[in-house]
Parts: sequence; structure tokens; C-alpha cells
Amino acid sequence: MHLKRIGPDDLVVLTSDHGFKELLHGDAVTVTEAEAKNAGKSMEESIRWRYIEGFPPAAMPEAVKVPIGIGTSWMAVGRRWFMRQGTKATPRYSHGGLSLAEVVVPGVVLRRVTEKSARAEMLGLPIVLQANEDATVDLQFTVRNTGNCEIEFEVSVVDNLGQELLRKPGHLAPATSAKLSATVLAKYRETPAREPDPTGTVSAVTVRLRHTELEGAWREALDGRASIPVRITPKTVKFETDALKGFDDV
Repeated sequence: MHLKRIGPDDLVVLTSDHGFKELLHGDAVTVTEAEAKNAGKSMEESIRWRYIEGFPPAAMPEAVKVPIGIGTSWMAVGRRWFMRQGTKATPRYSHGGLSLAEVVVPGVVLRRVTEKSARAEMLGLPIVLQANEDATVDLQFTVRNTGNCEIEFEVSVVDNLGQELLRKPGHLAPATSAKLSATVLAKYRETPAREPDPTGTVSAVTVRLRHTELEGAWREALDGRASIPVRITPKTVKFETDALKGFDDV
């Protein structure tokens, strides 16, 4: 779509002619060859996966009867579809039938943005980080300039023990991205009760993003702070050396 053809006051409408359904095997309803023959039809010409032309399906009495021209079709409802008896090859997707995905025509109205806007966001942050005790794991994510002007940005990553894992400044043109990574050391320490010691165990990392506004002032990005839990698998065998210190003087 060429921006030179779209003026500041123009509206752009994007739409589709129809929807479709994925034909999942568990949603199939078998239609027999005898049903088609009794109606004087062949399976190929009458069974259209999401609808049947010329006769009602015995295995789906709730199929919707729809007069079309001089004939009649029966529409599948919801996610179900009609499978020809003995067939081994079916399309993955098909049109027709009655479901919101098919009968509602999707559409969106777009208007060209002419005013300047400074925005940035973090993408691809994991839901959780998992690592073995004393191992390292990479926290990878992307910072994207979602505005329409150049910005300066800064990202910081800090774990719950206060250790700074990353501080990265950068510059982004509109609609460009920067891929970043911070290395997290899975520190783990237990209390005498064999519980994780919060003063010595990494349990989360916090990621912060800030960027410049149009006037050059710095601000925190919208949704510019995220906390990622860290789940550590402790070592199965631990050696407690403190218990042996009493033998040093023997």
C-alpha cells in the first residue's frame, strides 16, 4: 500500500469476502455413500465438507436446511463438518457452514497518522525463566519503535538480589527493532529448613524500558516494566562444608 496515494483525511477499509473453518478430524461427521445414492447424487458432487447439496445428513439431524435457487443445502453447525465415507484425503480448510468464523465478514478501518508520536515497547519477553542451580540462562527480547519518529531508548535488567544484568542504551528509527539479551545466573541458597533463602536465591528479574519523547525528555515506556519469574531446579546432591569445620582443630 503506497502512502503517497493515501491523504491525511482518507479512510482505508480492509475486509474479506468470507471466513473459513479448519477441518479437524475429531469434528468429522461421516456421510455414507448409500445416502448419496438414495438421493440420486454422487458423493463428490453433493458432499462439500461444510455443507451437503440435495439431501439431509442422517448423522447430523440439526444441520440447517437452506434453500438455494432450485435446490436445497444442509449446512454444518459450529466446528463440525461432513466427511465422505471411505475418503482418505480432505482439505485442511473449507468455506461454508454456519459459524461466526464464516458468516461474520471481518473488516477494519484505517486512517493515516499524520501527527508525530514517540512510542516504544518490549516484545517477546518469556513468561518464566527456568534454569538449573548455578547455571546461566539468556533472557532474550526485542525493543521496537512503534511510533513514527526517531527515539533514544535505554533498557535495564536487574534481578531480585539487586544485581544489574544489563543496561543498554540505543537509537531506533521508526518501525525498527533491537534484539537484546541478558544473562541470568541461577543462584540458589537454602535455609537450614531446606527452603529457598530469599536473600541468596534469584527468583525474578525486572526489565525496564524508557525512551525519549518528541521534545527529548525521557519517560518510561507504556508497559515499560515487566517482572519475569525465575524457577531454579536445585542440585540433587549438596555438600554441607560448615558441619566439618569442627574437625579442623583435631
